Amino acid sequence: MVMGMQDGACHDCIISLALVPEEDEDSYSYFIRVLLKNETINQVLQYPEVVVITDRSKGLIGAISNCLPSAHHRYCAMHLLGNIPRPAFSEQQRQEFFRIVRS
Repeated sequence: MVMGMQDGACHDCIISLALVPEEDEDSYSYFIRVLLKNETINQVLQYPEVVVITDRSKGLIGAISNCLPSAHHRYCAMHLLGNIPRPAFSEQQRQEFFRIVRS
């Protein structure tokens, strides 16, 4: 599991990494609880307008709901797009999809 953020210049920054036996709700909940012990990360994750973007893992959905109840949980556009078979989505449609996502 990896927890990352973007800095002011939109560069990805890895905050934490964990090796766990399974990517399930218990492991994700443990990971989030450990992160919340860090004062700075706790302040960021408890901010009322924080948005958490994930890959739709069922374990993450429950863990975020339980551990970060005020967070706005959204799904990664790249992972959503990856669920659509490649030939069914033209390059123009793909560009339009990301234009909509950015808006």
